[in-house]
Amino acid sequence: MPMIYYIFDYIAIVYTDLWIDNNRVVAEFLPLMLVFIYMTVTILYSNEVEEKMYAEHKASIIRITSEQQKKEIEAIRRNEHEIKLLHHDMRLFLSTPSVCLEEEDYNKAKVMLSSYSSHIDNAGLKKYCGVDTINYILSDFEAKCTEAGTEFEHDVEPDHLTALIKKLLG
Repeated sequence: MPMIYYIFDYIAIVYTDLWIDNNRVVAEFLPLMLVFIYMTVTILYSNEVEEKMYAEHKASIIRITSEQQKKEIEAIRRNEHEIKLLHHDMRLFLSTPSVCLEEEDYNKAKVMLSSYSSHIDNAGLKKYCGVDTINYILSDFEAKCTEAGTEFEHDVEPDHLTALIKKLLG
Protein backbone atom coordinates (compact mmCIF):
# COMPACT_ATOMS: atom_id res chain seq x y z
CA MET A 1 0.00 0.00 0.00
CA PRO A 2 2.65 2.60 0.89
CA MET A 3 4.56 1.44 -2.17
CA ILE A 4 1.78 2.73 -4.42
CA TYR A 5 2.01 6.13 -2.78
CA TYR A 6 5.78 6.27 -3.21
CA ILE A 7 5.57 5.19 -6.85
CA PHE A 8 2.96 7.88 -7.56
CA ASP A 9 4.98 10.46 -5.67
CA TYR A 10 8.11 9.55 -7.62
CA ILE A 11 6.29 9.72 -10.96
CA ALA A 12 4.61 13.03 -10.04
CA ILE A 13 7.89 14.62 -8.99
CA VAL A 14 10.25 13.24 -11.63
CA TYR A 15 8.09 13.01 -14.76
CA THR A 16 5.69 15.93 -14.29
CA ASP A 17 5.91 19.60 -13.47
CA LEU A 18 3.37 19.41 -10.62
CA TRP A 19 6.00 19.82 -7.95
CA ILE A 20 7.83 22.61 -9.74
CA ASP A 21 4.57 24.47 -10.43
CA ASN A 22 3.89 24.23 -6.72
CA ASN A 23 0.54 22.52 -7.32
CA ARG A 24 0.43 20.85 -3.90
CA VAL A 25 -3.29 20.01 -4.02
CA VAL A 26 -2.87 17.67 -6.96
CA ALA A 27 0.41 16.30 -5.67
CA GLU A 28 -0.98 15.45 -2.22
CA PHE A 29 -4.66 14.79 -2.93
CA LEU A 30 -4.28 12.30 -5.76
CA PRO A 31 -2.12 9.79 -3.81
CA LEU A 32 -4.53 10.01 -0.89
CA MET A 33 -7.45 9.37 -3.23
CA LEU A 34 -5.66 6.37 -4.73
CA VAL A 35 -5.09 4.95 -1.25
CA PHE A 36 -8.77 5.36 -0.35
CA ILE A 37 -9.88 3.74 -3.60
CA TYR A 38 -7.47 0.87 -3.04
CA MET A 39 -8.70 0.31 0.53
CA THR A 40 -12.36 0.46 -0.57
CA VAL A 41 -11.80 -2.04 -3.36
CA THR A 42 -9.88 -4.33 -1.01
CA ILE A 43 -12.65 -4.26 1.60
CA LEU A 44 -15.36 -4.88 -1.01
CA TYR A 45 -13.37 -7.72 -2.53
CA SER A 46 -12.78 -9.38 0.84
CA ASN A 47 -16.52 -9.11 1.61
CA GLU A 48 -17.35 -10.77 -1.72
CA VAL A 49 -14.86 -13.57 -1.07
CA GLU A 50 -16.30 -14.08 2.41
CA GLU A 51 -19.87 -14.24 1.05
CA LYS A 52 -18.78 -16.71 -1.63
CA MET A 53 -17.11 -18.95 0.94
CA TYR A 54 -20.20 -18.78 3.17
CA ALA A 55 -22.43 -19.75 0.22
CA GLU A 56 -20.14 -22.66 -0.68
CA HIS A 57 -20.13 -23.82 2.95
CA LYS A 58 -23.91 -23.62 3.11
CA ALA A 59 -24.24 -25.54 -0.17
CA SER A 60 -21.89 -28.18 1.18
CA ILE A 61 -23.97 -28.57 4.34
CA ILE A 62 -27.16 -28.82 2.27
CA ARG A 63 -25.55 -31.48 0.06
CA ILE A 64 -24.37 -33.50 3.06
CA THR A 65 -27.79 -33.19 4.71
CA SER A 66 -29.48 -34.31 1.51
CA GLU A 67 -27.22 -37.33 1.19
CA GLN A 68 -27.85 -38.23 4.83
CA GLN A 69 -31.60 -37.94 4.37
CA LYS A 70 -31.38 -40.27 1.37
CA LYS A 71 -29.54 -42.80 3.53
CA GLU A 72 -32.14 -42.44 6.29
CA ILE A 73 -34.99 -42.92 3.83
CA GLU A 74 -33.27 -46.03 2.46
CA ALA A 75 -32.88 -47.40 6.01
CA ILE A 76 -36.56 -46.72 6.69
CA ARG A 77 -37.52 -48.49 3.46
CA ARG A 78 -35.39 -51.49 4.39
CA ASN A 79 -37.04 -51.61 7.82
CA GLU A 80 -40.51 -51.28 6.29
CA HIS A 81 -39.74 -54.12 3.88
CA GLU A 82 -38.51 -56.27 6.75
CA ILE A 83 -41.66 -55.49 8.75
CA LYS A 84 -43.85 -56.40 5.78
CA LEU A 85 -42.03 -59.71 5.48
CA LEU A 86 -42.49 -60.32 9.20
CA HIS A 87 -46.17 -59.49 9.00
CA HIS A 88 -46.60 -61.87 6.06
CA ASP A 89 -44.65 -64.65 7.73
CA MET A 90 -46.27 -64.12 11.14
CA ARG A 91 -49.29 -66.20 10.23
CA LEU A 92 -47.10 -69.08 9.11
CA PHE A 93 -44.86 -68.82 12.17
CA LEU A 94 -47.80 -68.70 14.55
CA SER A 95 -49.91 -71.36 12.88
CA THR A 96 -47.10 -73.94 12.87
CA PRO A 97 -46.38 -73.73 16.64
CA SER A 98 -50.12 -73.90 17.36
CA VAL A 99 -50.30 -77.16 15.39
CA CYS A 100 -47.31 -78.45 17.38
CA LEU A 101 -49.03 -77.48 20.64
CA GLU A 102 -52.21 -79.29 19.58
CA GLU A 103 -50.11 -82.37 18.87
CA GLU A 104 -48.37 -81.85 22.27
CA ASP A 105 -44.92 -81.49 20.67
CA TYR A 106 -43.82 -78.73 23.05
CA ASN A 107 -40.09 -78.79 22.25
CA LYS A 108 -40.66 -78.21 18.54
CA ALA A 109 -43.10 -75.37 19.31
CA LYS A 110 -40.57 -73.81 21.69
CA VAL A 111 -37.81 -73.94 19.01
CA MET A 112 -40.09 -72.35 16.41
CA LEU A 113 -41.16 -69.56 18.76
CA SER A 114 -37.56 -68.78 19.73
CA SER A 115 -36.50 -68.63 16.06
CA TYR A 116 -39.41 -66.26 15.41
CA SER A 117 -38.39 -64.13 18.38
CA SER A 118 -34.78 -63.83 17.16
CA HIS A 119 -36.04 -62.97 13.68
CA ILE A 120 -38.11 -60.09 15.11
CA ASP A 121 -35.14 -58.76 17.12
CA ASN A 122 -33.04 -58.46 13.96
CA ALA A 123 -35.73 -56.55 12.04
CA GLY A 124 -35.76 -53.26 13.94
CA LEU A 125 -33.41 -50.31 13.92
CA LYS A 126 -30.77 -50.70 16.62
CA LYS A 127 -30.43 -47.92 19.14
CA TYR A 128 -26.84 -46.82 19.65
CA CYS A 129 -27.75 -43.52 21.26
CA GLY A 130 -30.64 -41.07 21.61
CA VAL A 131 -30.12 -39.33 18.25
CA ASP A 132 -32.04 -40.94 15.38
CA THR A 133 -29.64 -39.66 12.72
CA ILE A 134 -26.69 -41.38 14.38
CA ASN A 135 -28.74 -44.56 14.77
CA TYR A 136 -29.56 -44.51 11.04
CA ILE A 137 -25.92 -43.91 10.09
CA LEU A 138 -24.58 -46.69 12.29
CA SER A 139 -27.38 -49.07 11.26
CA ASP A 140 -26.60 -48.36 7.62
CA PHE A 141 -22.91 -49.10 8.16
CA GLU A 142 -23.77 -52.23 10.11
CA ALA A 143 -26.04 -53.46 7.30
CA LYS A 144 -23.30 -52.80 4.72
CA CYS A 145 -20.76 -54.65 6.86
CA THR A 146 -23.15 -57.58 7.28
CA GLU A 147 -23.74 -57.74 3.51
CA ALA A 148 -19.97 -57.67 2.91
CA GLY A 149 -19.39 -60.37 5.54
CA THR A 150 -17.39 -58.02 7.76
CA GLU A 151 -17.89 -57.73 11.49
CA PHE A 152 -19.22 -54.32 12.52
CA GLU A 153 -17.55 -52.78 15.55
CA HIS A 154 -17.67 -49.31 17.02
CA ASP A 155 -15.85 -48.14 20.11
CA VAL A 156 -17.27 -44.65 20.38
CA GLU A 157 -19.50 -43.92 23.33
CA PRO A 158 -22.98 -42.73 22.29
CA ASP A 159 -22.57 -39.44 24.19
CA HIS A 160 -19.24 -38.71 22.52
CA LEU A 161 -20.63 -39.63 19.12
CA THR A 162 -23.65 -37.39 19.67
CA ALA A 163 -21.43 -34.47 20.64
CA LEU A 164 -19.20 -35.06 17.61
CA ILE A 165 -22.13 -35.10 15.17
CA LYS A 166 -23.68 -32.00 16.77
CA LYS A 167 -20.37 -30.15 16.40
CA LEU A 168 -20.06 -31.21 12.77
CA LEU A 169 -23.61 -30.16 11.94
CA GLY A 170 -23.59 -27.02 14.10
